[in-house]
Amino acid sequence: MVSISPNFAPKVVSFKGEEENKAPQQNREVPKSHAGVYTGATVGALSSLRFLMADTLVNSIKDAAKEVGEEVVAAPMLNKWVAIPLTLAVHIGMGALVDNLINKKNAEFTENTAGMAPTEATATDERAELTAKGNAFLNSNTGMKTGAIAGAIIQPLIDLARTKGKATGALNIIGGVILGALGGCGLGAIADHFANKNAEKVADKNARMNANA
Repeated sequence: MVSISPNFAPKVVSFKGEEENKAPQQNREVPKSHAGVYTGATVGALSSLRFLMADTLVNSIKDAAKEVGEEVVAAPMLNKWVAIPLTLAVHIGMGALVDNLINKKNAEFTENTAGMAPTEATATDERAELTAKGNAFLNSNTGMKTGAIAGAIIQPLIDLARTKGKATGALNIIGGVILGALGGCGLGAIADHFANKNAEKVADKNARMNANA
């Protein structure tokens, strides 16, 4: 005789689609980057060193000319002790602006995707991607775009200040715009790179903490 246990209950099957849409969001740390400031400070310091070297070179040429009875008339240049702080302030300020914009977008993405599965989160923004571990993060290009625009505007102004208003020719201004845009784009791309690496790290950290919650 075969006996049937009255406690028999069918096994509940969890569907994968339901699992994916149940992304616990207890831990939602927002990625914050300071890469722009660090990059700006580094480049500003290198630019300041260039001013010091140029000033030393001009003085050396003047001294050598005096020894042979000649006089060298150098182009008017802003005093190095004014040019150096100005250069540092501009580069660090640009970096801070880039950091602020990147961090603001990361905060918005984190808030807007709360409670979503990774694949759902990536559909909310064209810049959203998945980490190698399958967690959603915002892959920023804000630094590159902002840096290019800011550089194109600021570099000609710096050139004018450095030459005491003498760099007013069309070629000088166009050259400053192009060089500024390229330099700003490059610096912004560096800030984006490190900010994105941090965003990936934070996304994986959030997922790990949520899984253990």
